[in-house]
This record gives sequence, C-alpha cells and structure tokens, in this order.
Amino acid sequence: MTSLAASVVATEVASESQSQIIAPAKLNSPIEYPRINVSPDEFRQLLSFADEVYESENPLKDTAAAFVFVQRPDKKFALVRSVRDPLTWTPIGGRSERRDSSPRFTAVRELAEELAISIPEHDLVAVGDAPRDIGRGRVYFFHLRVDHDVTLPDSDELVECTWASLEEMRHMALMQATRAQICKLERF
Repeated sequence: MTSLAASVVATEVASESQSQIIAPAKLNSPIEYPRINVSPDEFRQLLSFADEVYESENPLKDTAAAFVFVQRPDKKFALVRSVRDPLTWTPIGGRSERRDSSPRFTAVRELAEELAISIPEHDLVAVGDAPRDIGRGRVYFFHLRVDHDVTLPDSDELVECTWASLEEMRHMALMQATRAQICKLERF
C-alpha cells in the first residue's frame, strides 16, 4: 500500500445519526459520511490495523504504555473509557511519548495531564507489566493511593469516568493486560 487515509471515530453505540467530520476552514461545510456499525471485535481489528500502520511508519515510537490505578480511601479505583476505545475501561494513563524517559515517567506525566496530580516518580508503586493488547511493546501498571477526593477529568478524549471497586472491575469490559492486574491490587 503506497498511501492510506482513514478517520476512525467511535461516537456512541447504536446511533442512527449522521457522522460529521470537521474540515479545514477553507471548506464551506462539514463533510458527512454514513455511519457504519461494527461489532466490538471489528472495532478492535480496526484499531489494531491502524496501530500496525503507525508502527511501520514510526518504528521507534509507541512501544510502551503506562497506567495508574488511582485508589481512594473507600478502596475504589478511577477508570475511564476513551474516545479511542469507548468499549473498554482503563485506569488513568496512556502511551509513552518519545520524550518520556521511562514507563514510570509516562505514568507521572499522564496523572498530571488527566487528573492534575503532580507527584514524584517514587510515589508510584509498581503493580506489574504485560504485553500490550493492541500494538507491540509492553504496558506497565502502577498504583497510587490518594487520601483526598480526586475529580475525574472532563475531557474531549474521554467518553466516561467512574470509580469502581475490585469486585465491580471484575465485571467490567477491560483489556486483557488490565484484567490480569486486578488480583495484584488486592494487596493495596
């Protein structure tokens, strides 16, 4: 394939409304495309394909991700559903950037960006790591106990935010790498 252009936008489940793509200002109106419905498996295949193309074009980028299980005193954990994968709940975090010196640094950066929590790297407790569910590389998990109320973000990147107990998490749609960490969280 010599060129590829795609926009994958997950807006909501089972909507019949027309999708709109906001175009550059030089165009007079938004471009409308028919909405296609895909199953969760087909959606993950689309994401995986997009990641493969990105990885082939950027071989030294995006090989790690870091997530933080932020825990309140009531033993509930912060979870979010992102625009990128609205079917799956994840802890606070995301992909490493080129400037990140380590997965722990990525986790601290993501906490600052998503929850406005600024902490030193050594405040994070390593939970574990696993192969990434989508893409190549590894995903690293950390734990952070907070003793004050944390406001979950209202962001264009997120579809929904919630606090969940370990028992509730066992019944939620989670990536396999995240699900594998749940039993390790019982020690906290």
